[in-house]
Amino acid sequence: MDDTYLREFKFNIENDQDAENLVKVSRALSSLDRVKILKLLNKGPLSVLEISQKLDLPFSTVANHINVLEDARLIMVEFTPTFKGHQKLCSRMVTNYHVDIWSKAKKKDEIFTFEMPIGMFVDAKIHAPCGMASEERHLMVSDQVEQFYNTERAKAQILWFKYGYITYRFPLNNIKKSKISEINLELELCSETAYYKENWPSDITFSLNNIEIGSFLSLGDYGKKRGILNPSWWSDSDTQHGVLVSITINNQGTYINNKMVNGEVKVQNIIKNLSSFLELKIEIKEDAEHVGGINLFGKRFGNYSQDIILKFKVSS
Repeated sequence: MDDTYLREFKFNIENDQDAENLVKVSRALSSLDRVKILKLLNKGPLSVLEISQKLDLPFSTVANHINVLEDARLIMVEFTPTFKGHQKLCSRMVTNYHVDIWSKAKKKDEIFTFEMPIGMFVDAKIHAPCGMASEERHLMVSDQVEQFYNTERAKAQILWFKYGYITYRFPLNNIKKSKISEINLELELCSETAYYKENWPSDITFSLNNIEIGSFLSLGDYGKKRGILNPSWWSDSDTQHGVLVSITINNQGTYINNKMVNGEVKVQNIIKNLSSFLELKIEIKEDAEHVGGINLFGKRFGNYSQDIILKFKVSS
């Protein structure tokens, strides 16, 4: 089994956020069929159809079970291309589940959270097709690269470009840099093409303070199903939503959606280069294998009500 997927859930009911997540996980594990699905996925990734056949359950029933398990973050669901279109491929995300009902008082790690609106970039060098839109309207003439810096960009709730890069700077305030033990980033994104195309791969590369940490392969520009948060004026024929990408850098290395992508870049490498801010660079390289563009989603577009979220875990 691939050890890069090792992950533990540790909950303490004294923590309000843990308590909310505990309810989701407990609900997911309250069904014998869902427990059987987790047992199947211990042997490797399977599609929803394969799970349905192996457990002799209706496809719709399995699909509902998968949604519950994904919401609890017990499994990861990715869209993979097939000769007929695409399918949901399900993989195990968690190996251990531990709950502290009571524990002796001890110092807790502090979590510092920053949320960056997608329009608050400090630098960009992009190539058309490109564009930006707020919750109410388009913010620039489509494909006019020189308008990407227009003063209304802070209102952006979706932006897109073909290739190039965009950078954001997160303040560190009074965080003790030497005590940072983990850095986590979350953002919703997908590929970019005219209208949309579910099978449209794009290599999206991330850097922190000029250190390249890894790449995420976006499988498509998703538009078949309307984005949950999209405003009514947004056309059904355009990009609708992305996938939530989670990047974690800790003492072991760099992980994207809980899969190790870089064992060389660890949190120590990043904090050595920290000054008064952390700079995030999101890039589509012109010479990448898949130059499929990018869409970035804010909290009023797509399926996830959030902007770009950065979290620092600081040891006590």
